[in-house]
Amino acid sequence: MTRRETAEASAARAVRMLEAGDREGAVEALLAFLRDDAIGEPEVARLLGVSRRTLQSWRQLGDGPPWYKLSRAVKGRVHSILRVAGRGRGGGR
Repeated sequence: MTRRETAEASAARAVRMLEAGDREGAVEALLAFLRDDAIGEPEVARLLGVSRRTLQSWRQLGDGPPWYKLSRAVKGRVHSILRVAGRGRGGGR
């Protein structure tokens, strides 16, 4: 398994835990994931409990979690997403 596949598996595991109501387990999985900390828009949306369209709107407004583009993919960093999740919407770039 490549480093990227491992990171994506860790992010997916954290999302499943969060969706199952295991917030502590999800946070632990995300903290373990910080070394590889780039996740895609679908995972960010699930972690924050918003739609992908909401994330897109936030980016246009300069709001929401910080993000960057890698080729055509929009990515977010886990530590930034955790900060946004902890304080609600907002954060800007």
